[in-house]
Amino acid sequence: MLAGKVRLKNFMIGVGTVVGIGCGATVFLLAGAMDSCTRSTTQLEGPVVLNQPPPSPMPVASPTPVPTRRQTYVDVALAFQGRDLGADKLKDAVPGPYKINAYQDAGSASVNRLKIDLDRDEKWDEKWTFEPGVVTREIAPDDDEVYAKTLRWNGVSWEGEGEAAEPAAPDEAHTAAKGRPVDTIAMAYRGRDIKSDKLKDASKSTPFKVNVYQDAGHATANRVKLDLDRDDKWDEKWTFDGDDVLREVAPADDEVYTETYGWDGSGWVSR
Repeated sequence: MLAGKVRLKNFMIGVGTVVGIGCGATVFLLAGAMDSCTRSTTQLEGPVVLNQPPPSPMPVASPTPVPTRRQTYVDVALAFQGRDLGADKLKDAVPGPYKINAYQDAGSASVNRLKIDLDRDEKWDEKWTFEPGVVTREIAPDDDEVYAKTLRWNGVSWEGEGEAAEPAAPDEAHTAAKGRPVDTIAMAYRGRDIKSDKLKDASKSTPFKVNVYQDAGHATANRVKLDLDRDDKWDEKWTFDGDDVLREVAPADDEVYTETYGWDGSGWVSR
């Protein structure tokens, strides 16, 4: 009986020892975890900025104006007013039969000068200056860089010094050939041997498309087709017959040619 009590006592002592060791280990582990959390918190100390706004975008230059189907070089040149080039010079800025150089001199927030060579003969036909509220246009009438004529834009028309005001550039589709870049390109093929039966898209890099044809039996180009907005519908058909030029127009851009014009040497005359 006594021996049984001794064994029970020893058993209880052993259990207590095991429990004590377990509790000590638990306390040790908990202390380690807390110390780890403390170190992590310490490492994260410092200013934390939330909802920080994104950096301001870099300034972007204004897009270069591109001539539309009815614009003349004057319209395109005026479109440079107030535009940021993002550079001090943009050479040959606009595709077409004319050349425009745009300049943004030091201290100017936008274009302040233009030079225009209307026939690409390396002589500047016009010099433009943009100032707040004023556009000045110096013109060399004889294409000799002698600027004998000065015009100023009043917002509606060009006012000449010592002469009557010059009307604003027309916005008509049926003006003289020199009024539209597409007409100048098309007319340049009259009397020209293209060395093949067809020249496709002879006006690449422009907003319009010109196809030129030299049919069998013809020594030079005898037809052109014009797609003024590159929608794959021909807006105009021209026929060259010696000095005569016949121009058929589809006003609704539907290839239904209801208007006919002839070239009289200086402009289009209804036929």
